[in-house]
Amino acid sequence: DINDLKEISATLERVLNHPDETQARRLMTLEDIVSGYSNVLISLADSQGKTVYHSPGAPDIREFTRDAIPDKDAQGGEVYLLSGPTMMMPGHGHGHMEHSNWRMINLPVGPLVDGKPIYTLYIALSIDFHLHYINDLMNKLIMTASVISILIVFIVLLAVHKGHAPIRSVSRQIQNITSKDLDVRLDPQTVPIELEQLVLSFNHMIERIEDVFTRQSNFSADIAHEIRTPITNLITQTEIALSQSRSQKELEDVLYSNLEELTRMAKMVSDMLFLAQADNNQLIPEKKML
Repeated sequence: DINDLKEISATLERVLNHPDETQARRLMTLEDIVSGYSNVLISLADSQGKTVYHSPGAPDIREFTRDAIPDKDAQGGEVYLLSGPTMMMPGHGHGHMEHSNWRMINLPVGPLVDGKPIYTLYIALSIDFHLHYINDLMNKLIMTASVISILIVFIVLLAVHKGHAPIRSVSRQIQNITSKDLDVRLDPQTVPIELEQLVLSFNHMIERIEDVFTRQSNFSADIAHEIRTPITNLITQTEIALSQSRSQKELEDVLYSNLEELTRMAKMVSDMLFLAQADNNQLIPEKKML
């Protein structure tokens, strides 16, 4: 836009600087040139600040220069950004479109009088088409970036889900192990190398649990077997004693017999508890002075 604006200004400047042309002829040539541009407005002021010519059918752009701001993108020259006037003008392949944003340049032109040009030329070039193009491009870029971001997230989630498949498989195998399946071991050859050490550690843990569980089962069976006989004897003796009237001496004999059985049971329980503690390395050695 800035280059186009400078090219137009250079063309108009050559026309207005022609020394052999009358003002009427200059303005006629100026109008012919400007009519070839569908998105350009011009205004020509004399040295007194009076408008000599401005684009027909459009307001004088000098009325909007009060709010003009310098264009930071322009390198050299006085180029401004202008909001207004708003006009319906032909667009680039879009029919008529609204133009309200302009890039403007003003420069002294014309023959010299007392060493100064007699005119000040204001040229405004509509930049709405380019702004619309940039906004449309930005929207498309945002949409494309959004779609790409969604695809990236989906691909990452898919990759993570696929990468965690071995972990889920190991987890399912572990969940299926019950007290009846303590002999089951995971195969370290079927898992990724990253999980191999974990599977080996789990197998060692299951092996220890199986050993402890087997010992506890055997210990419980031994206790039940050893205690069942004394309890049966106690029940039998008590039932016989209660089956008919007994003398005090007979009752004392029964109680003494039961006491012997209970004492034997207590010793048996203590011995079995000692064996269980020794088997599980739970005994604390006693220290004695010699």
